Amino acid sequence: MTYTIEETDLERQHLLAQFLEPVSLHALKNISLPKQATILDIGCGLGDTTLLLNERFPDSTITGLDGDASLITTATKETTLTHPNLNFVCGDAMQLPFDNNSFDFVFCRYLLHHLRDPLHGIKEMHRVCKTVGTVFALEYDATSIISYPESWAYPKLKDFVTILFADALLGRKMVSYFRSFKLVNICYDAQVILADQNSALKRFYALTAPALGKALLQKNLIDEKGLDEWIKELQRCERDPETIVLMHPTIAVWGTKAEL
Repeated sequence: MTYTIEETDLERQHLLAQFLEPVSLHALKNISLPKQATILDIGCGLGDTTLLLNERFPDSTITGLDGDASLITTATKETTLTHPNLNFVCGDAMQLPFDNNSFDFVFCRYLLHHLRDPLHGIKEMHRVCKTVGTVFALEYDATSIISYPESWAYPKLKDFVTILFADALLGRKMVSYFRSFKLVNICYDAQVILADQNSALKRFYALTAPALGKALLQKNLIDEKGLDEWIKELQRCERDPETIVLMHPTIAVWGTKAEL
């Protein structure tokens, strides 16, 4: 996994969960699970997605997995005392520490585009999913990030993530990837987010720039002065109530693991 974001500001993680919640629920309303379902949330971060899944599928048992031990520690402290049906483990999405056919529902959100081999990540999701269970992934496609009044900072962000992330254009490929694993009943949902002055998205983008800063400097994609100017422009847009931001498409795809 090539995660180039420094997650030192946990506000950024919570903001991501905040503006993606309605997008996620719009797709998850199409999912039906058996009573007392077992769910795996891969790339759970601070557990925001795990809590969302818990609300959507009550009476289930949910395991959150993330490769960042500090995020798992925080998620465990913040959620497991009040939600005993949740548990969190530190592990690798490319080598899931679970037996074959372990979960009724295998979920990830904004994870696969960080993997050098997303097909292997989906293969692992497919492996641990029970027969006739559901594999679900929500990914973005960095087609564009635009604003009005126009600002150079948002196209710059799109260009940077296209370079830094393993595959920032993964969203458009997901249906084809799911078909390659012989998943059946494949469905999809595509949405975009329009951010006004009260949206968490503009704040999220302003925090993402410094989180990418170290990687950008190491790869000589920007210098210190340019990084500072870019961050300040995103912060200006965040404060400006007239600036509207249109996010790239977000695509959810899900399918059923076929019987042998």
